[in-house]
Amino acid sequence: MFTWKRYITVFIITLVLFLEAFYLSGKLANKKIDQIREIQEKISLDILSTETRYALLGASSCDHIVANQDFEEELNGELNDLARRVKFMESQVSLTNPDLIQVKEQYNLFQIKDYLLREELNKRCGEKIISILYFHEADCKDCKKESVVLDELAYNFPEVRIYWLDKDLKTPAMETLVSIFNIKSAPALIMNDKRYDGFQELDTLIGLLPKDLKKRYEESQKSETTTDDELNTN
Repeated sequence: MFTWKRYITVFIITLVLFLEAFYLSGKLANKKIDQIREIQEKISLDILSTETRYALLGASSCDHIVANQDFEEELNGELNDLARRVKFMESQVSLTNPDLIQVKEQYNLFQIKDYLLREELNKRCGEKIISILYFHEADCKDCKKESVVLDELAYNFPEVRIYWLDKDLKTPAMETLVSIFNIKSAPALIMNDKRYDGFQELDTLIGLLPKDLKKRYEESQKSETTTDDELNTN
């Protein structure tokens, strides 16, 4: 009789712990969903804001576009911030989550529009913007490594505009872009009107940049090395 009471007590305790864990799990899941929706709303607002700024930029004179480098780097920073938010969403929810898919479609369409506008401004104003189209997909062996490399590139070269394009999205705009550049697999990069298939090292990408950017980067690296050596000596 004592044994049955003990079993029942253990069962009740286990059931209570299970219900508490289930409740907390549900509460955390709902909190995560709310957080994702907040990020989604923030991304939507940022995209609308940046699109409006680009509409104004498209109507500006070439003198204003070429001279305003700070404004250009600020816009490039906004694109990189949006990319980080989208990648965070991907790490928090299933890739089949409807909210995530909607955000990714919206974000990728915005990037394509941005790329087309930049190309138009380049032709109209003769201002060469350094752009990299980066095609990635979910079932991609080297995409995570390539993303890390491109994050490093964006950090060291704020002038370079990187477009994070999800090849998995079956939208007319994305399928057209994939067809134009004949993208067969990921990762794939389009840089200087040339396609680079497979994983690319940071040094390889830096080697494709203009000489003035590479020179500035090399000088900054030497300066950091000298400072580190001085600190170690002291």
